[in-house]
Amino acid sequence: MNAYFVRFKNKDELNKAVKFNLEELKKLSFQRGENNIEIVRDEDIDNTPDHSIEWHNDYSHIIHSHLIEVFEERIGIKKVKENKKITIRDKKVYDLVKALNLKIDFLRDDCSANEFVAVLIGQSDKNIHLNIKNRSFHYLLSKLRDYFYNFSITSVANTNK
Repeated sequence: MNAYFVRFKNKDELNKAVKFNLEELKKLSFQRGENNIEIVRDEDIDNTPDHSIEWHNDYSHIIHSHLIEVFEERIGIKKVKENKKITIRDKKVYDLVKALNLKIDFLRDDCSANEFVAVLIGQSDKNIHLNIKNRSFHYLLSKLRDYFYNFSITSVANTNK
């Protein structure tokens, strides 16, 4: 990348070009697959390996991500890490979940109300199994929303528990 940056006459020209290219790069997207990319070149054999489309997309994703990172670093864009972690706003949520569980029995017997809250806020990796239908659980979560910070159905789903 340094060879690319060196060819500019001054810093303003460089920053202008990098900003333009960064915007163009951000218009593109490549799906990241689950495979790790390894490139091995055998200098003794003159061949062109036949790779799948998924492999090419994985490789393109790696290059795309690296270019964006280098360009953002070059023009001084600092990424702000967003805190998507659910945290407790009101400690009364523990008593509320206990009361709800006693009334509608939405948790199975192998899980307590405290464990349920601990999983929501990321303090436990326990898998939670429910005795409630999805629609009812969605309604229950919407009512619990006010007792947490950063709480959304998506953030609950991202706990994968």
